[in-house]
Amino acid sequence: MTALNSYSTGTASISAGGTTVTGSGTIWSGGNVKPGDILQIGNFQSIISDVTDATHLVIPPWGGGNQSGVAYTIWQVSPQRFAGAEAMATVSQLVAAFNTSGYFVFVDIDETVPDPSLGDDGQFAFQPTTGKTWERVAGVWTFLGIYKGFNLTGDYDNATVYSYGDVQTTSGSSYIYINETPSAGHTAPNTTYWQLLASKGDTGAAGSNGATGATGPAGAGATGQCKLVKSGSNLVLQQFNGNAIRINGQVCTVPNAGVSLAPTGLTPGTSYFIYATQSGGVVNALEASTTAHATSTTSGNEGTEIKSGDDARSLVGMARVVTGPAWADSATQRFVISWFNRDRRSLAGALDGTSTETSTGSYVEKAVSKVEYLCWAGELLQLITYGIVTNSVNNGAVGLMNMLDGVTVGGQVDVNPGGTSFRCPVSATCNVNASSEGYHYSDFGLRALGGGTASASYGVTHTTVVG
Repeated sequence: MTALNSYSTGTASISAGGTTVTGSGTIWSGGNVKPGDILQIGNFQSIISDVTDATHLVIPPWGGGNQSGVAYTIWQVSPQRFAGAEAMATVSQLVAAFNTSGYFVFVDIDETVPDPSLGDDGQFAFQPTTGKTWERVAGVWTFLGIYKGFNLTGDYDNATVYSYGDVQTTSGSSYIYINETPSAGHTAPNTTYWQLLASKGDTGAAGSNGATGATGPAGAGATGQCKLVKSGSNLVLQQFNGNAIRINGQVCTVPNAGVSLAPTGLTPGTSYFIYATQSGGVVNALEASTTAHATSTTSGNEGTEIKSGDDARSLVGMARVVTGPAWADSATQRFVISWFNRDRRSLAGALDGTSTETSTGSYVEKAVSKVEYLCWAGELLQLITYGIVTNSVNNGAVGLMNMLDGVTVGGQVDVNPGGTSFRCPVSATCNVNASSEGYHYSDFGLRALGGGTASASYGVTHTTVVG
C-alpha cells in the first residue's frame, strides 16, 4: 500500500481556539499545501480551509491547545490534488523531466531561498529577478552567489539608483556595484557598494623628441570631438578625443568645462534637437529647438549637420523633456543622445508581476515593463522580453511578443506550461532598425492562446539596447 504524501518542513505555532497557523522555515505556498489538506499537531487534526502565503494557514477554531514552534505534518489529501489517471501520468512525466540534474529549479520573486523539498544533489536553483544561484549539496541548497551580466551605465550620477552588476566610471576608473540592495548617493570607492574593475593608469613619462616630419598638406582640422551627455540636472556638451567642432564653416573649440543647457522654460513631453553656437571660435551656448536638422551645402560648411536653414547652429544631439521640466537619462528613459560619438544605450523596464490576459487572438500590450528612448533613424534596436508565465487552465498556451510603439515586432513565442498554474520560462528576442528618429517606446504583448488566463505574476521583464 502506498503511504499518504505529506509535508513537514519547519515548525508551526497556533493559539488555543485560534484560526491562523503561523509557520517558521515553511513554504506552504506553491502546491506544498492546498485547501482541503489535513494539519496534524500531536494527536490533533484539523482541515485546512485556506493557504494565505508561505507561512500562514487558515483553519477552523483549533481544539488542540496552545502550540508554539512545534513539529507538524500536512497530510496532502485535498480533493484539489486528485486527477484522472492519464493526467497524473502526464504530470509524473513532467516531474521526472524537472527532477533531472540539468534542469534549473526556479525561485519565485516572493521567496528568498529555494524550496527545500525540491531538487536533487548536483541540481541548481536560479532566481531570474536577482541573479541568485544555489546548488543542492548533501540534500541542502547552498548559496553560490549572484550571477548577472555587466550593465554599463557610463559616468557616475549621484541621483541614479544602481543595482547589482551596474558598472560606472568615476575619475577615469571603473567600478561595479556589489551590494544586493539597490541604492543611490554612494560614491566610489565605498567598498560596501563598489568593487574596482579597472583603475585609471598613471601618466607616463615624457618621451624623447622624434625627428621632424615632412610638412603635410593644409587641412581643415578634425571636427566632431565632442559628446552630448546629461550631467546633474543639465545637458553638457563635453570634449571627446579632442575639442574641435565645425560651426558655420569654422573649426571651433569646446571649452574644457563644456557648455551646459538647463531645461528651464521647455515643454514636458517634447523632443528637442540640440544645436551649438560659437563666438570668437569658441562654443558659447547650446540651443533646444523643435526645428529639424539638415545637411549644409554652404561653401566651407558642406556636410555639416545644421539647424535647417541656419549654418550658425550645428547639431550636437537630441533630448526629451519630462515633467519638471527636467532632462532624463535613466534605465527606463534614455532621453539624451549625442549626434557625435554615439554609444549603445541599455534600458530595463520594471519587473511585471501583475499583468494577466484572457484574449485568445491579438496580443494585448502590457506597459508595466515599458521603456522609452530617443534614437536616430536607422539605429539598431534589440528588444528582449523574458521571465516566467503561467495559465489558469490545463494545457492553456501562453503567447508572448515584443511590441515597438504599440505594434508587435519580431517572432511570436507561444509556450504551454502543461498544467494549471505551472510556471514556464519564456524569452522573446528581436532586432529591428528604427524607421524614424525621435521618440520611441517598447514593451511586450500577452495573450492566452489556449484559453484560460495567461499571467506574468511570477515576473516578466522587457529590456532594450539601442545602437
